Amino acid sequence: MKLVNLFLPIFLYQTIISNVYYFQLRDIELDYIVNPSNVYDFVNYRREITMNSQSNLYKKFNLFRPYFVKDIKSYWISNLLRVEFDPEFISSIHYVLEEDDMLDIVNIFEEKHYYLNYTLNDMEENSNWGFDKINVKKMWEQGFTGKNVIVANIDTGVRYTHERLYNNYRGTKMGTNDYNWLDPYYNDKTPTDTNGHGTHVMGTTIEVAKDAQWIASRGCGKFSCTTRELLESAEFLLCPTKLDGTNPNCEFRPHIINNSWGGGQGDDWFDDVIRNWLRVGIIPVFAAGNSGPNCGTINSPSDSSVKIFSVCATDINDNIASFSSRGPTKNNVRNKPDICAPGVNIYSSWIDSDKSYKTISGTSMATPHISGVIALLLEKDMSLRYDFPRLQSLVYSMVTTDLKETNNDCGSSKVFPNNYYGYGRITF
Repeated sequence: MKLVNLFLPIFLYQTIISNVYYFQLRDIELDYIVNPSNVYDFVNYRREITMNSQSNLYKKFNLFRPYFVKDIKSYWISNLLRVEFDPEFISSIHYVLEEDDMLDIVNIFEEKHYYLNYTLNDMEENSNWGFDKINVKKMWEQGFTGKNVIVANIDTGVRYTHERLYNNYRGTKMGTNDYNWLDPYYNDKTPTDTNGHGTHVMGTTIEVAKDAQWIASRGCGKFSCTTRELLESAEFLLCPTKLDGTNPNCEFRPHIINNSWGGGQGDDWFDDVIRNWLRVGIIPVFAAGNSGPNCGTINSPSDSSVKIFSVCATDINDNIASFSSRGPTKNNVRNKPDICAPGVNIYSSWIDSDKSYKTISGTSMATPHISGVIALLLEKDMSLRYDFPRLQSLVYSMVTTDLKETNNDCGSSKVFPNNYYGYGRITF
């Protein structure tokens, strides 16, 4: 068998700065129809096809444990193999893999770090302008408050004892953190937050959908989110387990996952995760990113071609926030973001105490407004979770396009959807 002499440029022509790499294999789609009442069969199916697909590569790397290969981890939610190498071995890996090993590898990338980027404001007054701007009380008056809807976030964690959040935490109702919380970073057994970002985000979601319940996974540490923890969070939320990782029960999966993280452009490594969330009735909502005001700054995964909600931020005067990432996507493939929500000077729960609040700006703060809105819509019609195009059409019809015109060159801001506001700013 001919050895691969030109393995991939990432190993041959770049300076090696990491000893952890992900091998993304071609995902095998066999038109599996998910039974909503038995999602665990789908999870087992995913485990089986990824195990078979990764088998040869796994065995080859396993030959070099524990000296040259320190750790190997397989992910079933996406066909990914995480390999931690000895730093002295990594530059020689192309002599190990043979040509046949490369046939199904579609991507190889280093451990990614998405650094948290938001603005902590000095103002501390209780201003719920965003809540009022989207006119959520209109839905409340109709009796829709998020009852029986489970929202989740992948973030820095949540201070679950906070006065705004404690009674809505599903673990409080169940009397256990099993199936309701995962901490891949610090292995805390109760929901905590060392940054504040996740607590603030969840507080906004629950302010909009005041009777929804929440669960969470700490996919982000104090300063950044990494590939490993994001994938572990993604798998846990699709099919939650006990704290020790045993006894998976997919019936405890959430209806909505808020993702106020991201970075870079044109990176599709998370797309298979999103597809599999959608297949089991989980609605993905992503922050557009805080890389504006230039065009083409929409972050990944928010720029995904897969069906998601990509959320931009507006201020109290309905201007697009200066920091809010703009479209189009890389190579001008499509318009993004999809929809805007209030994201400047947003007042929500904080981590200093169970009664503390902070005012923050970012698309991270806009995104949970949309997650909360979707929770209200699902309470009204739960079948929408399995009909994303219909949900999209409904959400995109609930907007105002009476927004401030911009002066950038990303295309017209008066023709909707556009690369500033998407379809418009959400409102009931």
